[in-house]
Amino acid sequence: MNSHWPSFCILAAGIFLRFIYLDSDPQYDAWIGYITDEGRWIEHARSLSLHGKMLEQDMLLHFYLAPVYQLANYLVFLLAGVSFFTSRLLSALCGSALLIIFWARLRHLVSPRALFLGLTLLAFQPDILALSRVAVPEMATILMQLVIYFQIVKMKQSAWRITIAGCLMLLTLGVKATTAALLPIYSLVIFLMPRCPDEVSPWRGLMLFWTGLLLPVALAGSVAVVYAPEKIALLISRLGALWDNILIDFIHLSSLYEIISYPFANSLPPTFNLLLFGIWLSVAAWIAADRKSTDFESHRYLVTAATWFSLYFALILLSDYFPARYQIHIIIPAAIFIAVGISLLQRLGLPAVMKKFGKSDGAAGVLVLSFLCLPTAVVLSPLAASAAGFFAADPERIRIKLACILFLLAGTTYFAIRTKRSQSAIVFLLVFPFLAGVAWVIISMLNDFSFWPRAGNQAHFASYGLLVSAVVGISIAVARILIHGNLLTAARMIALCVLFYVMISLARFGPGYTSPHYSMRDASHDLGKILSGNGTIATIKVEGLFNENDLRYKSIALVDWTVETPEIVVLAFRDVERMLRFKRNYQLMKSYKIFISPNYHHGTTDPVPYLTRGVTVSVYKKNGTGQE
Repeated sequence: MNSHWPSFCILAAGIFLRFIYLDSDPQYDAWIGYITDEGRWIEHARSLSLHGKMLEQDMLLHFYLAPVYQLANYLVFLLAGVSFFTSRLLSALCGSALLIIFWARLRHLVSPRALFLGLTLLAFQPDILALSRVAVPEMATILMQLVIYFQIVKMKQSAWRITIAGCLMLLTLGVKATTAALLPIYSLVIFLMPRCPDEVSPWRGLMLFWTGLLLPVALAGSVAVVYAPEKIALLISRLGALWDNILIDFIHLSSLYEIISYPFANSLPPTFNLLLFGIWLSVAAWIAADRKSTDFESHRYLVTAATWFSLYFALILLSDYFPARYQIHIIIPAAIFIAVGISLLQRLGLPAVMKKFGKSDGAAGVLVLSFLCLPTAVVLSPLAASAAGFFAADPERIRIKLACILFLLAGTTYFAIRTKRSQSAIVFLLVFPFLAGVAWVIISMLNDFSFWPRAGNQAHFASYGLLVSAVVGISIAVARILIHGNLLTAARMIALCVLFYVMISLARFGPGYTSPHYSMRDASHDLGKILSGNGTIATIKVEGLFNENDLRYKSIALVDWTVETPEIVVLAFRDVERMLRFKRNYQLMKSYKIFISPNYHHGTTDPVPYLTRGVTVSVYKKNGTGQE
């Protein structure tokens, strides 16, 4: 693979997958809130396009949080009309641009194989792909983050380039205000980034970045204060009310227990485990390389991508509210780090890595070997937890799992210290975690096999032990092939890793393409027919089902029940209190079953049994009894 044509093929395939069947039901295992949020994030653009005005002033939350995103969708609707396809078009375009920019900026820096691997991580990652096909701002913000990063780290850094990065950050805040959490991350990336002697200093870089961010705000604010002071005061008052009544409830720090338990209880997909292995292998190459074997530009990308990844991971741990669709933003710096790291590994060669770890001495050597052994300790820890279950210990407790990992980390590190001169031992520690992860992903997809043992499941020790024994044998054989092989053998190994990643991803999102469903689009069409000409339509968590019709609606939160009762109420999900109210004064007019991914309950730590066959949307019509 000495050319970039395989990467170009991956690029073309990734773009194709983002547009085909774009108006079909999302195939998303980790989230079904798009049934609500797809409507809310474009509702003001839709209302302005169809009816010439935005929704009621009290419901401008999603406009204040994402004005640029709403404006961009409004322009799309003006040009192409309102539909599920057009409402998702911006996300698909942003998801495609993400791949194109990643490919264009790294193809001259990393090797073709490394670029092929990194681009595949983004093109076929199921969550990234799913968010490129729903009408929410996530993909637009992810694209902007990548553009800002490349603007910051580009070689021959100038004052204008950093200032423009600040202006782009302001635009990103307009796409979605929650990206403000990235301000300290980008600030530290700018401050810690390795620099050439003729580039701007860290402190000046920070000043220029914040100038680009704040100067347009200051200028626009000054003009507005002079010419429209009442509107500015009203805007500040409404933003303050939103903060006090809504936004503040989402900003809480995680407890120490939640931070410690995150690696054991998070709901990230199986492909993320393979991503972590790629990061670990790239760090191993970085450790093995000296400054002479790492060119300056690659070193800059490794430092900045590692900074971005580490700080964002800290943000995930510290934030109490951080759903999976926020967490996957971390895949972008991970893909950059892996592409550059694997390219470095290819230049070094496996013998250099083995030599570096084999010569690890002293306290620093123990730390290096501990890092090498960490994935192996994690893979073996379920066996120790199962064994603890035989002695009346609860293997589901976090402290038991953590103790097993620490105990095995000490044991495997001691093994590595004793055998570090052996090439076979070092290569085994590099190969075993990945092959074990591959085996676990395959088995868990086939029969919902649990990585950690559950209380009372005595069979887990035998079944997982058999799996580990088989992987150990395979790993020994693969290690021998790599030791006695050549660069072509290593290249084939990389190609096999990519192929496996694609197969796992296809297993998750493939059904959405082979047998697409259109329950949301069809329900929206039907609602447009049966509710046309009715009076007030109130909605509960179902705003996304109005993206294929021109009906006017309002959130039920805006209904003053002492003055009016809506003619029609459309609701999704279960809301017992409100459903009881409707049953007294409304009769069921029609219901729809909205398709969701069959694997949804596997992707959450809090399964909802009644959702496994789809989400029920109910349409209620008011009885002829008048007011409630």
